[in-house]
Amino acid sequence: MSDQRSKQPAVLESADERGLLLVAGERDRDLLADRLAERYEVVEGDPDDFGRFDLCIVDAPTYRRAAEDISALRGDTETYLPVLLLVEDRQRVREAEWLAEEVGGTVDDVLVIPTPKHELDARVEALLRARRQSQRLALFRRAMDEATVGISIANPTHPENPLVYVNDGFCRLTGYDREEVLGRNCRFLQGPDTEEATVDRVRAAIDAEEPVTVELLNYRADGERFWNLLTIAPVRNDDGEVTHFLGFQRDITERIRREQEVRRERERFEALARTATDAILVVDADGVVRYWDMARFSGLHADGHEVPLEVSLAEFEGPDGPLFAGIVRDITEREALESELRTERELLEGVFDTSPVGIVVVDADGDIIRANRAAEAELGLTRSEIVSRTYADPDWDAFDLDGEPVPDAELPAGRVLRTGEPVEDYRHGIRVDGETRWISVNAAPMTDDGEVSAVVASVEDITDRLERERELERYETIVQTTTDPIYVVDREGCFVRVNDALVEASGYDREELLGSHVSMIADEGTVERTEAVI
Repeated sequence: MSDQRSKQPAVLESADERGLLLVAGERDRDLLADRLAERYEVVEGDPDDFGRFDLCIVDAPTYRRAAEDISALRGDTETYLPVLLLVEDRQRVREAEWLAEEVGGTVDDVLVIPTPKHELDARVEALLRARRQSQRLALFRRAMDEATVGISIANPTHPENPLVYVNDGFCRLTGYDREEVLGRNCRFLQGPDTEEATVDRVRAAIDAEEPVTVELLNYRADGERFWNLLTIAPVRNDDGEVTHFLGFQRDITERIRREQEVRRERERFEALARTATDAILVVDADGVVRYWDMARFSGLHADGHEVPLEVSLAEFEGPDGPLFAGIVRDITEREALESELRTERELLEGVFDTSPVGIVVVDADGDIIRANRAAEAELGLTRSEIVSRTYADPDWDAFDLDGEPVPDAELPAGRVLRTGEPVEDYRHGIRVDGETRWISVNAAPMTDDGEVSAVVASVEDITDRLERERELERYETIVQTTTDPIYVVDREGCFVRVNDALVEASGYDREELLGSHVSMIADEGTVERTEAVI
C-alpha cells in the first residue's frame, strides 16, 4: 500500500453515482472498498479533483477533524447530500452521547463496524435512494421555475382555492409580485369584459374535479387586458383524492390579434377582388430497489404511540462463541421524508404531464430523455419516438426559414449546451412523415455545480401561425402592387392604409395621407359615396 493512498481520501465511483470515502484506517478503508467492489470502483485522489459526489462515508476519527468541511459541503449542495458515519463496536458506549447530537444534523445515519456486507449495502442504497429522489425533485422545481409559461398551484382543501405557488412566468405574465397573489383565489385576474360563461365552465370543471382548457380575457396588475390560454388540471394522491389544482397560463393575445387581423384582411381582400379591374392571382409557394433482508414494522413507544422501526440481524464471533446482534432503528423521520418526496414528485410529475405546452428534456449528451403529452401533438410523434432521438437526429431534417439546413450546434438545445445561455422563440422547420412542420422553441439550461446538466425546451407547432403571417404578407403585397389606387378609411373617413398607386396619383407623401380625411384628395361625390358606405 502506497503512502499516497494512506493519506488521501478515496472516491467510490459507479456508472452514475459517487461516494466520498473518508476513512483513516488503511485496513478498514481497504475492507470497505473490497465490499463495495461489485458495485463501485475505488478511485484514489483528492475530492477536489472530482466534480461532485453523492454520498460521504466517514469514520469517527476523521469526522471529528472534518466535521466543519463536511457541513460546508452539504450547505453548498442544492440537493440532499447524505453522510454515513462509521463507528467501531468498542466505541459505541463512549460515543453514544456525541452520536446523539450529530445524527439528524450533519450525519444522516450511523453504521457500527465491523458489519455484514448486506447491511452496508442496504444502508448505502437507502441513503442514495433519498439522494436520487431529492435530485429528481430539484430538477422538477427548476423546470417549473424556469418555464416560459405561467404555472400556479391552488389548494382545494380551502373553500377559496387559494394559490400556494406561482412561478416567475406567472408573475411576468400578470404583472403581480408573488407576495401579492399567494393566498388569494385566481379570480383577481378577471375584469369587466371577462366572459361569465367561460368563468362558469372553469368553475364547473373544478367542482367536478375535471381538467379544463379555456381562452379567457384577463387583466394585468396595471389594468392591461390580455388573452389567457388557461388550463387547469387536478392532481390526485394514491387514494384518488384531489390534493391540488395545477394552473397553466399562456399569453395568446398576439395570436388572437393576428387571427382577427387575418379575418379583417381576408374581408378586405375579398372586397378588393370583387371591385378590382386587374386580374388578381395568389400562388402558394423516466425502479426503486428495496433490500429484501430488511424488516420494517411498527413498535410501541414507552408513551404508548406507535413508532415505525427497521430491524436487521447479523451474526458475529463473541468471546464465548457466536452471537447475534440486532440493530433497531427509528425511521420516523425517514418515512416522513420519503412521503413528502413522493407527494412532491407526484405534484411535479402532474405539472409536467398535464402542461398544455410541449416540453422535452435533453441531457448533457444531447439525448432526449423526457417528453410530455403535449410534445406529441406539437411534434407529430409519439413519446417513445421522441425519446428515441437526439436533438440533432438526422430524422428531424431541421432547416431554417429560408429552407437552408440548420447546423447541429445552432439548434436551440445545441446552443444552450454550448453557451449555457437560454434561447427564445427560435423558429425552424422539421419534416415528420414527409410533411413540413414549423416549430418555435424556447430552451433554458439546467445546471449542476455551474455546468449545464440538461436542457428544458418548450416546443410549439407554429405551422398555422406562420401560414397566417405569410398570408397577411401576401395580402399586403397584392394591395401594394396593384396599379389601381386603393385606400382604407376608418369610421371617421380618415385614411388608415394607402397603396403605392394612390400615393403616386395623389402627389402626397404616405405620411401626409395617413390620418387625413378622404376629402383631402377626393371630390365631393367620392366623399359622399365613401360616407354612405361607412
